[in-house]
Amino acid sequence: FGAGGWKFILAALCGTGIVLMARAAAARSAALCWIGRNSLLILCTHFLVFFVLSGLASLAGLFAHDARPGLAWALFISAVAIAACIPMRAVLVRYAPWTLGMRAATVAPATAVA
Repeated sequence: FGAGGWKFILAALCGTGIVLMARAAAARSAALCWIGRNSLLILCTHFLVFFVLSGLASLAGLFAHDARPGLAWALFISAVAIAACIPMRAVLVRYAPWTLGMRAATVAPATAVA
């Protein structure tokens, strides 16, 4: 888009229009809503999964020294990161809800039985 500023403006307006039109359909998707609510957890998990799996792949010799991982590798890491978020979210909600921006559940005080 460096050849003409009008191409950049046109592409930006088209992209904005597409996102605004797709917003209503995306809001009805339960999976996309879950991903949106847990985006910070997915981001943090993604980095952890990326580093661990990349290290394992290099130790296993899956990638040559000059080769770069492709789209399939990126999609695989993203799927594993999102799958790892499901149990991790359950643990965090129970023991550290503040890490996800939630308030701690109020626990009723134990009553002494005489």
